[in-house]
Amino acid sequence: MTATPHPEEIECFRMPMPDGRFSRDKRYEYTYATRKAWEYNPVLGRKDWRYFTTKGFTYAGKWLRSEQRGWGDGSDCWEVFLDDRTDGGGGTKEKIVSWDYDATLCWRVFTAV
Repeated sequence: MTATPHPEEIECFRMPMPDGRFSRDKRYEYTYATRKAWEYNPVLGRKDWRYFTTKGFTYAGKWLRSEQRGWGDGSDCWEVFLDDRTDGGGGTKEKIVSWDYDATLCWRVFTAV
């Protein structure tokens, strides 16, 4: 049985789909899940946690690398992106997105509108 649909929500993923890895050839955006549900996931073909959000997505850019300080419960982890959008000055800059302790950070591949 699946959860009641919430039309205002967008499904988001804890790791980039479809293979769970970042690609240097793609651009990403992120958000934070506002609800999770244990239900059948057709992509995996089994029950698993599915994440949903009512928040907007924020542009991260092209993935460069993962970084970590410390180990276990006391560690900090983050992803580093190249924000390649021009800001009028024609420059680019690195953008850091930290993983949260509550495990609500979600990703999707950015598709230009």
